[in-house]
Amino acid sequence: MRRFCAGPPAASRLWLCAFLLALAFPAGAAGSFRTGLSGPEFKSEDPSECALWFDRAAYAQTEIVRINYPWRSAVVGQPADPSDPADPAYRFSPLDAAVRDASARGFDVLITTYSAPGFAEAANRPEAAAPGTWKPDPAAYAAFARALAARYSGSFGDLPRVRYFQAWNEPNLHTFLNPQWEGLTPFSPTHYRRMLNAFTEAVHDVHGDNVVVTGGTAPFGDERGSFRMRPLRFLRELLCLRKVDGRLKGTSCPEKASFDILDHHPINTGGGPRQSAVHPDNATTLDFKYVRDTLRAAESSTRSRAATPSGRARSGGNRIRRTRPMA
Repeated sequence: MRRFCAGPPAASRLWLCAFLLALAFPAGAAGSFRTGLSGPEFKSEDPSECALWFDRAAYAQTEIVRINYPWRSAVVGQPADPSDPADPAYRFSPLDAAVRDASARGFDVLITTYSAPGFAEAANRPEAAAPGTWKPDPAAYAAFARALAARYSGSFGDLPRVRYFQAWNEPNLHTFLNPQWEGLTPFSPTHYRRMLNAFTEAVHDVHGDNVVVTGGTAPFGDERGSFRMRPLRFLRELLCLRKVDGRLKGTSCPEKASFDILDHHPINTGGGPRQSAVHPDNATTLDFKYVRDTLRAAESSTRSRAATPSGRARSGGNRIRRTRPMA
């Protein structure tokens, strides 16, 4: 059994390659940032490796750690009651240990889950689509999300409370979600919206103040019909927007997106953080303002958002609470 990560850090033998998460929702004053780290070593079976990474995170004045836990890694079979966090088909022990370690050190935790088990994928997955990516079942994802949020609700055994949950990773890439297109028609944003909404409802049902983060979009994509969708095109489809004379306008959609924080990965693969992407629908660090503008257009559009006094959008609108972009 894996032991609790404690004690002095091991020798500095790992390259700290985790990316920074700039959580742009207020920790104190408006406009302030919360910094975080992501890395697989946070849930390492080696206590010394785990301790090293948590110590480095503390040294970097990290406030939140992102722990990835694939859905298919959480099951050893099909659960009889997939919304029950104690169902014997679930395998949460590695995640339990990582959450305990992080909470004991004073970090907030963001749990990111993706990669569906075989029983939750659609039939006829092509060989080119990686296992876990083929049209994941939104209802099954919601049941798993409910189990996950219930397990870390603060009232399940001695496990700590977790408030931040992320629905998938880079859903505009075929690496994580397939298909991206059906012919030349976008498929992944619409299907992901169904997954996201189901996930959000389940997580909020456990605790109303839980925070749902969208799957962070990758910064680059390709032409229509390819394996990667450009992030701003993906986000417009997700948020029911279209460009009209250079301006973003709301469109009618059968269902609108529901989430709390929008995540994008503005990674520069060359040229440094001051170099903009060549294509206007890609988004590097310098282009992050366009991601923010897309989010704001979804919030303000009269066709894609209906404001209520509580600040939560309803009545067929994008149900976005306390929205802030996340890089």
